[in-house]
Amino acid sequence: LEVAPQNWNGTLVQCPGIGGSSCGTTDKNIIPRSTSDGGPDGKGYDVCVDSPRLLPGEAGATGRAIGDGRRNTEVLSQTPECADGSTTAITLAAGYRGGGFADWYLPSVDELAALCRYTERDAIGGFPADKYVSSTGFFDTWTGNPDFTNFYDVDFADNNCPQQGNVTTGGGGPDPGITYYPQRYVRPIRAFA
Repeated sequence: LEVAPQNWNGTLVQCPGIGGSSCGTTDKNIIPRSTSDGGPDGKGYDVCVDSPRLLPGEAGATGRAIGDGRRNTEVLSQTPECADGSTTAITLAAGYRGGGFADWYLPSVDELAALCRYTERDAIGGFPADKYVSSTGFFDTWTGNPDFTNFYDVDFADNNCPQQGNVTTGGGGPDPGITYYPQRYVRPIRAFA
């Protein structure tokens, strides 16, 4: 797998130092980092603008394994909720053209966890201790059906790189009538032979 460089998304944003609420830091909150993964304000992106409604038979967009991120991104890119012209994690990853390649995608949760655990990721650069979103949707354990109101993320602040599922693409926010979408960092990847 190839990982986009830390400036893939434009200008590098300097992450706050110790005690910063976004962008985080690495190495026990001592070394500040700069990245473009969180966008110009350093706060990150919504995975989609709303819960994607997939066509029947497209449950493959719940793939979590290494190699599933590409298919997840392809399927989600076909939904208006993830690719409506807005700047979302899906549109950013699928639209990246680094190195002249058009096959970049939002990693699956296992691909993202592998990147988090990669011992040489500092050589790639710009991975602050913050949460990165994956293209893996939840699976509803009660019904056995895909649940695309939530997506998994990986916390790069924890050396264990835990997979979590608190990225919600629907639901009410603190202000009635306003939908709340937590934002996460984005880093595209691509596969090559």
